[in-house]
Amino acid sequence: MAGCGEWSTAHQMATRTNPVPWEIGDAMGDSFAIIGLVSQAEAVQRVLKGKTPDEKVAWLSARGKLTARPPIVPGRPVYSFESRAGLNCLFFLVGRDLVFIGDNTTFSVKEPEC
Repeated sequence: MAGCGEWSTAHQMATRTNPVPWEIGDAMGDSFAIIGLVSQAEAVQRVLKGKTPDEKVAWLSARGKLTARPPIVPGRPVYSFESRAGLNCLFFLVGRDLVFIGDNTTFSVKEPEC
């Protein structure tokens, strides 16, 4: 049975859809380029861990076009994110997680608990 670190590496390689290196930069991810937010969700969650919602929004807006949308639930802003590569998604924040809104689904990507 693989250790958690081995599973995480294998999972990242198996689920990566873009061959561009996507986990570079310092702890705040100053060099982190977002190609597609949904496909990079696990890595983005790690980079944003411990940040406030305002810090998360500022970090994302520095890496693409972030537009506030009407809330689905009162008091919970919804955002539209367009990467510089032109890939789009909708999301909102719940606690520390980004929750993505897709056709007929909402989902979040959790880190393995090791």
